[in-house]
Amino acid sequence: MRFTSYEFLFLFLPFALLFYHVLSKFKSSQLGKIFLNLLSILFCASLGILSVIVLILSLVVNYTIGFLTNRLQQKTQGALSKSLFIAGIGYNLGSYAIIIILIFMNQEVSNWFTTSFWNIPFAVPLGLGVITLHQISFLINIGLKNAAMPTFTDYTLYISFFPQLPAGPVSSYDWAIKQYENMSDKKITSESLADGLKVFAVGLFKKAVLADSLAVYVNNGYGLDQLGLIPAWLTALSFTFLIYFELSGVCDMAVGIGRMFQFKLPFSFISPYTARGLQEYWHSFNATVIQNLEETIETTKVKTSGILSESIGIFVILLLGSFWFGFSPGILLWGVLQGLFTILEIKNQRILQKIPGIVTSVLTFLLTTLLWVLFRAETLAKAGSIYKGMVTFWEPGLEQMRVFVREGTSYFPDIANTVYFFVLFILSIILCFFGKSTSLLAKKSTRSIASAVLTGILLIAAVICTTRSGF
Repeated sequence: MRFTSYEFLFLFLPFALLFYHVLSKFKSSQLGKIFLNLLSILFCASLGILSVIVLILSLVVNYTIGFLTNRLQQKTQGALSKSLFIAGIGYNLGSYAIIIILIFMNQEVSNWFTTSFWNIPFAVPLGLGVITLHQISFLINIGLKNAAMPTFTDYTLYISFFPQLPAGPVSSYDWAIKQYENMSDKKITSESLADGLKVFAVGLFKKAVLADSLAVYVNNGYGLDQLGLIPAWLTALSFTFLIYFELSGVCDMAVGIGRMFQFKLPFSFISPYTARGLQEYWHSFNATVIQNLEETIETTKVKTSGILSESIGIFVILLLGSFWFGFSPGILLWGVLQGLFTILEIKNQRILQKIPGIVTSVLTFLLTTLLWVLFRAETLAKAGSIYKGMVTFWEPGLEQMRVFVREGTSYFPDIANTVYFFVLFILSIILCFFGKSTSLLAKKSTRSIASAVLTGILLIAAVICTTRSGF
């Protein structure tokens, strides 16, 4: 079930809000917790039974490990509790790695033999990345920080609260668990609905209108065997905007839904394409994932003092962060290069500080655009084709532009698709470089007429476009 589907927008979410509001009248926070946990399982089941199996198995295994670790600590059996903690971390990382590698192998074999050797549909279980990072954070807080053992309902809410499952944001354990433990004041109000709906509308517009529209043009570009200068750059830049609107849109919707229920989820995207360097970029693009990985490595003492160990720590963080998106040669190389360029930036910090900020921002954006080509391309050969097109200055590729803008949207005839694309492209530039982040917009009053009108316009435009594919 996608956030942009009619089933979610007009059935699942309204029912969830209404029923949760009714349950709050009974003044029993436990009823609300159970209901939200059931909603999360139902939401997870919308992608298939595999997602439910993975979720339930993860919940049972990790809570058991956390419980036993906590008991062993109380009995001062440190060595045994440490071994159990390490086993828990290994279970989560190993399970994640096995699943994404099996999915990659399944896809590769399917490409060779036209049919899958699994004989069953095999897709990434919903929320696998979020669940894995949350489980590791839970185990670290129990096993290393000696945090109190939460109730099972509080624990399951932290691990799998349904708005976070599609793409995050990832919440820190100690910050989130306090909200779930104190749910007596989490009652839906007109203010929480207005506040949450505004953030949700921004995210829905990003995803349904901007990302899904750009996706058509990006697919057209990557579908070309050869690209000239103009279509190659437009394809690469369009995907750079698309991936931001896609991921930030889904995360904004999650934050908005959380606010409707009176839960505060962290914003994960804060104007990343204005960053003055890769370090700043990764602390504003999918920031909660990177912050979670940093905390994990710091707490488990993988990272020690010294410039070499700092570089290794950063490299590991960005490499692990790349696996958040899946596994393929392109994604692996993308993660490796992100880490290497970030280390290079750190070691040349004194030189870079002398360069004007606007220049470093432009260079950072261009570098991330080039690296996103590796991420998006189905094969390394296709990535090479895009790169080749980006430097063929003698071949503008005007004929290929006809294919690039073809069938951009079913709402306009073919001639208007070119205009529609450039409107989207210019709007993307304005929003990414000059627009305010959703976190800043959320701080503004939701009671003004202008805010209500804007929210309504965004929702109407997004609902019209919700038939496209995606999360």
